[in-house]
Amino acid sequence: MEYLRDDKRIALSGISAPESFMSAQAELEGYVMRSDIEPLAEDHYLSVGSRNNVRLHIVADRLPEIGVGLIAADLADWRRPREDGQAARLVRQAIG
Repeated sequence: MEYLRDDKRIALSGISAPESFMSAQAELEGYVMRSDIEPLAEDHYLSVGSRNNVRLHIVADRLPEIGVGLIAADLADWRRPREDGQAARLVRQAIG
């Protein structure tokens, strides 16, 4: 998974963002430009499926700035207790 984490075409977010304080070694989440998705998939042998361990959010014209709000939203999107708890902690910390 480290080869994907090091790929500069992916902006790490959610479970993969260092700021999330999550340990997700077997999973990866991030944002990728629409123009980069096919080359990325070919370079890393990625495929679409319902039980994959890579979650890529595809954006059209620019990668988003990855801040605490986006990280928390991406964590909550997993709908798992560990991620929900960390999303809540990040939001509480952000609002003081």
